[in-house]
Amino acid sequence: MKIIKRENLSVGGIGTISKIKALFTKKTKKGKIIQKNKDFVIKQFPNEKIRNKSYQIWEIIKELKIPTYTTYRKIENNHFDPDATHCHTKITAAPSGDNNTFELKEKELPKPLPRSWQVTALEDKRVKVEITDNLDIKHSSYRDNPIKAAGQLPTGFEPSKLYNSRYQPRGLQTSIFGAADAIHSTGFSWDEILEKVSPDHVGTYSSSAFGQMQSEGLGGMLQNRLNGDRVSTKNLALGLNTMSADFINGYVTGSVGSTSTSTGACASFLYNLRNAIQDIKSGRVRVAIVGSSESPITPEIIEGFGNMSALANEEGLKKLDGITE
Repeated sequence: MKIIKRENLSVGGIGTISKIKALFTKKTKKGKIIQKNKDFVIKQFPNEKIRNKSYQIWEIIKELKIPTYTTYRKIENNHFDPDATHCHTKITAAPSGDNNTFELKEKELPKPLPRSWQVTALEDKRVKVEITDNLDIKHSSYRDNPIKAAGQLPTGFEPSKLYNSRYQPRGLQTSIFGAADAIHSTGFSWDEILEKVSPDHVGTYSSSAFGQMQSEGLGGMLQNRLNGDRVSTKNLALGLNTMSADFINGYVTGSVGSTSTSTGACASFLYNLRNAIQDIKSGRVRVAIVGSSESPITPEIIEGFGNMSALANEEGLKKLDGITE
């Protein structure tokens, strides 16, 4: 078993545990299990005073495994399967004989009904459909994705289980976790910081270019109707690029001070950092929280970057290494 000081984990969080030796050993009160799976158990204990500072204590039972000790590895199936990525194949079904015939539930009929469809009512609210023309179908299929690797959190680590995530995109979850970790790394609690700084002098600077493209955000808003589902009340709001700043402000800093969002693709962090520095120099802000997290490991985002030649694929890497297999 290991006892590890929370302040000594990086912003990447629990991902560095497998590389960190036990920093100190101390008997603690009974902890609360906050995460558990086949590889590890994480217990959280009440804050304890160590050398006049308050620390959160985590007990890691059974070392967390990170394949080849890197966060950049083959895309794991909790995102999607890169060897069998779901897609749709266009099919044109021509009549074999007089027409195409099939049955379905009455409520599943399209509206308005296509002119070439002849519908006959059956029992139990079912209908028979006869189509004399070709029928265009989009059928579920799977393809081998040429891009198979991405930067990911450690296997099994789910930031959503550390707080009430309420159907939030993964980018927001990791942003909140990272911001909380950054504050803990100062060695002071947030309440201690606010005792020295006016709440009006706190600023949060964060944005997300692609992080909310998952199904809980804009991804769901764009896909749900086409997949036969409904758009939720949260899809649009959680897809806004300002949400990382708003949620850090709401969940971590207690809704104090101001928020600011600047987005510029890969330079988004630098734009937000510049704004924070300018506000500090001008005296408007004394404490600034800067940063975000992008977690858009979705087939659409991966394919978009791949088609721009912004991501290496397996065939390209083989050519670079002179591998012909």
